[in-house]
Amino acid sequence: MDEELASTVAELAEASGLVLVTAAELTPQLVTGGTRRVIVEGADPGLAALAEELPQVEILVIQPGQIDRLQPDLQAPSKDFELRRAFSAGYASSLLAPEWRIGAILPPQPAEMQSAFIQGGVFGCGLCNPPYPPFAEYPLVEISQSEEGTLLALEALALQGVSTVYLGENLATQAAVQAAAERGMLLLGADLPPVAPPGTWAASIRPDLPAALRTIWEADANTVASAAAPLRLQSVDPDVFSPGRQDDVERLFAQLESGAVRVLPDS
Repeated sequence: MDEELASTVAELAEASGLVLVTAAELTPQLVTGGTRRVIVEGADPGLAALAEELPQVEILVIQPGQIDRLQPDLQAPSKDFELRRAFSAGYASSLLAPEWRIGAILPPQPAEMQSAFIQGGVFGCGLCNPPYPPFAEYPLVEISQSEEGTLLALEALALQGVSTVYLGENLATQAAVQAAAERGMLLLGADLPPVAPPGTWAASIRPDLPAALRTIWEADANTVASAAAPLRLQSVDPDVFSPGRQDDVERLFAQLESGAVRVLPDS
């Protein structure tokens, strides 16, 4: 659990008059008859049995892009968050790249992220046709699930003239960021950046899990079973990502959350 989310848990627990106990893993000895809430990262198969033994305990499960109350039929996290994030990354890239030469390197799953990124880029730049060569059908997408694959993808995008690249989750390694910097590429990412040369990392697009936790903590347990995390910008370099452009992207976050703008399903 990251520091900000842990701080939010501590704040909410104190405000509710609860004593907070933290542990590296959940064991039966930690949960007693007086336990009110349990917060865990990731759905654990053992949680369902614990919920049956202690029905008075509310179990909150932190999943990618959302926080769920444990239910007997708890499903895998929705793809919605990752699709909203990829769409936003395409749009943000289009605002930052000269002549709309934008690309993304994404993990293989969910596969719909590829279309979402392209939709977001087109939402920002329309035809995305640069006036001068090299010509390519921007936005471009490469797939990677390793550092080596990411380095090869960066080279492929560079050869096609891409100047701004979005790196999907777990792909922004130190070597990848350094390789992008050497090619003069500007980066956006799903993760917080490693050490990056000045002017290389524009921003991270991240889930606001503390906001999701506040929503589900304060809601009626009988009416709210899940809270989606809003999108937010973090680790922003204002020298390359101006406040006006940040405002544009944050408005898009709100429009995606409200449904005013939506990601279309793959055809």
